Amino acid sequence: MPTVYGMPSYTQRMTARVLALQPWDAGSHRAVRDSIDRHGSLDWTWCTMPGRAARWRLRHAGLTFADRVGELVASGERFDAVFSTGLCSLSDFRAAAPPSIRNLPHILYMHENQAAYPVSEAVDRRTIDRDAHLAFTNLGSLMTADRVLWNSRYNQESFVEEMEIILRRAPESVSREWTDRLAARSGIAWPPIEPVDVDERILHNPDTADYPEPDGTAEADGH
Repeated sequence: MPTVYGMPSYTQRMTARVLALQPWDAGSHRAVRDSIDRHGSLDWTWCTMPGRAARWRLRHAGLTFADRVGELVASGERFDAVFSTGLCSLSDFRAAAPPSIRNLPHILYMHENQAAYPVSEAVDRRTIDRDAHLAFTNLGSLMTADRVLWNSRYNQESFVEEMEIILRRAPESVSREWTDRLAARSGIAWPPIEPVDVDERILHNPDTADYPEPDGTAEADGH
């Protein structure tokens, strides 16, 4: 079950309320959330999940969060915008969320992308083939978001380059208009982490980088 963290509201000023979805709450992802919590001027409510099984997060976190947010809305919670990190399928979430959430502005923060992310040799071929669709999960999220923030220009450009290579295998040609739509809604926002507070393991894969899936197979995506 996702964990929900609430930021305090300040009655002396009107503060926008942001619903934030963090499906992989560990490492540099967690460092970004901690920095936002310390320095952000908005009222953030975080829905999080533990930092494990990143592929499974991409598969089902959007639907899981939609259920949890439905409970929040039913209890009277109201928000002004939705912020999600890239390990959540924003298209799944927005489709399944309550209408009052679905119609809010959705901002997607791309911490990495699945089209260009390196795959460890420890991951078996069957898993690689099965999960080739995760790049399309990213693409669906990007096309669903009203605004996309990338943590670097390289991250944005590598996704477009690798996604175009993948799309060339499609049996029918795919219009390049998606790249224009993506460029129009994209911007660069470096991750707001504070080096003095960050353990070096956050910025580098640990010695045991092959994280196990729940069934015991190696996941090895290093998130």
